[in-house]
Amino acid sequence: MLNRLLDVARGALLVAALGVGGFVWLFVARPATVAAWDAAAAREHLAPAQARLAAARSAGEPARVAAQLERVLASLGHVRKGERLAEIRREAYRLGVAARLDAGAPAAALAHAEAWFAFDPLDLDARAAQAETLTALGRPDALAVWRELFARAPDRERFAAPVIRAALQRGDAEAAAAACLAFLQAGGMPGSAVAGQLTDGFGLEVDVGQGFDPVQRRRLRASRAGERLQVEFTPPSGARGLRVHLPALAALELRDVALRIKSATHDVTLPLVQLAAATGAPVSCVGCRPEGNVLHLEGHEAPSLAWSLGGSMALDTQWALLATPAATVSDWLAPVLRLRAMGELGNALVASARVEDADGRRRYLAVRARALQASELRLGCDAETPTPMSGVPVAEGAMFQRSVRRTAQLTLVFPDVAGARLTLRLPWAVRLASGSTVRVDGDGFVGDEPGALLRLDLSGSTPEFGTVEAILR
Repeated sequence: MLNRLLDVARGALLVAALGVGGFVWLFVARPATVAAWDAAAAREHLAPAQARLAAARSAGEPARVAAQLERVLASLGHVRKGERLAEIRREAYRLGVAARLDAGAPAAALAHAEAWFAFDPLDLDARAAQAETLTALGRPDALAVWRELFARAPDRERFAAPVIRAALQRGDAEAAAAACLAFLQAGGMPGSAVAGQLTDGFGLEVDVGQGFDPVQRRRLRASRAGERLQVEFTPPSGARGLRVHLPALAALELRDVALRIKSATHDVTLPLVQLAAATGAPVSCVGCRPEGNVLHLEGHEAPSLAWSLGGSMALDTQWALLATPAATVSDWLAPVLRLRAMGELGNALVASARVEDADGRRRYLAVRARALQASELRLGCDAETPTPMSGVPVAEGAMFQRSVRRTAQLTLVFPDVAGARLTLRLPWAVRLASGSTVRVDGDGFVGDEPGALLRLDLSGSTPEFGTVEAILR
């Protein structure tokens, strides 16, 4: 009897060992097969939730969107952080907050934001949703949350802007200027300063039957034709889905978004609103807000646009994301650049020889250059009212020119950018006249205050006509 029981036990152990060995062999020797099974199961699991989320997003009125999202969130209540449906739950929370705010219900939006933060306390976007809803409710504790976020991620305009605006509102010029420089030195750039030259910040992930893998993400660089940008990529054969990562910028939107698909047999351009119908699957927008053929970028950490590919794709099919970037207003930037404190801190940064200041110096000069290129330098002769000169962009600033008849006095009015430095090329000898509010700096003049005045007395009688050339940096 004992021997029989031992034989049974040995047989059971052998079967178990073979089973475990088979699973180990499958995972070690056939990882692609296991990954394909896993991805297929995940797609089957994700598809209904993605479809419900897409239906909620397109419901129309904010109140209807909010009601639909309540049902989506109820169906995802069992999902935990780290599970496959977690990203869809996060996106449902994000859309829920936006829908409630659009519907004029900030208290309900705060409830969504707090539930999102409870779901994932490490998600900065969840914490930002709390800050936004607290701001909408007029709660004084909103600023403390924005400061916390800015300290954790000082390169994100979404977090920097509320801190800078608050400093401007209470008249604390030093705090506003310091926060602006901290943002630039951390690697941030205002959306309004990069819209016209945006080429970086794009990336691509491809699902080849094993799901999207962030480790396999590759960078993409956009080309530009005037205001239009084009991000080109050629997915591998067998691709089941594509995810294009977008720049993590605030105060920026991508207009007239379309996908161009080109192969040996066809060349078609699909506007964003037609992409879902063409592929037969919902388009997933994470961290950006679609509105028709416009994508609004709001400073989320990892915005992306993803879609499935219906059927097989021809070899060497080329894709291109087409869009026209445009700045919504970085409304804090111009007031900060007008501050004397900003000019002083900025010029100190420009003069710094420290290696660690190099990137911040480059960003500050780029931002100030954009402001100067969009501004006016006004010139007046004798008692006439100063009028704008013709200007063109140059490295780190702008150059202005005008031909004038020789006069007794020239008056130049600086733009509303504190700390700007002006160098002049004139055919006459000049000296600084009374009434000037600039200071002499080597071979140039610095306007510490916005709208500074430079008055020059001319001496000598020749030539009768000449060209005033001024460079602002």
